[in-house]
Amino acid sequence: MTISVLKVQEVVQLLEDMSLCIDQWGRVKDKTKGKQLCSQYNPSREALELYCFAFHVAGWIRNDEWKLMLFDNSSLLSLDEKVVFSQFSSKEFENIFCVENPALLVDLNVGSRSRSEIKVAYLIYFTLLFEAHCWIVSSACRHGQHLGIQDGFVYFISKDNEHIDSAQDLISNYETNKRKMPDWTIKSKGSAT
Repeated sequence: MTISVLKVQEVVQLLEDMSLCIDQWGRVKDKTKGKQLCSQYNPSREALELYCFAFHVAGWIRNDEWKLMLFDNSSLLSLDEKVVFSQFSSKEFENIFCVENPALLVDLNVGSRSRSEIKVAYLIYFTLLFEAHCWIVSSACRHGQHLGIQDGFVYFISKDNEHIDSAQDLISNYETNKRKMPDWTIKSKGSAT
């Protein structure tokens, strides 16, 4: 697995094929006509429960070749928080957040797919913990499906009712036992180290 830091122009190119774009604040938006559906959730701030929730969320964005995490203009991270994110990339932390709309591209074709998914869950966890603003898209996303994280809230966004229904199911499963990891993590346990 590799995690690369992308420039805005590279992000725009990736999103173009999915009919998505970046607005003036650096948020991911759907460019097509039609109603966009959204389900939002404010997870627990208790560390273990938030950690488990991040893994549930990582499973909602479908796997394919890559996942993109775009931080918008409202993300105000402290130096130590930037250092945490820098541990996931080969770039120095100054380089990750020194550009407008920093983006991390997780290449799921390199190395263990389950390890890559776990790293994405870690990134989601720290984004929630630090209450950063981030937008997550996968190369497999269709119908405007993407995830928004802002100030500790998670927004499941799509034009497809099935995506929103699956987000509601995810939230219900998490609410049942907030300290239980999702099933996909159990299946990948042997390859997660």
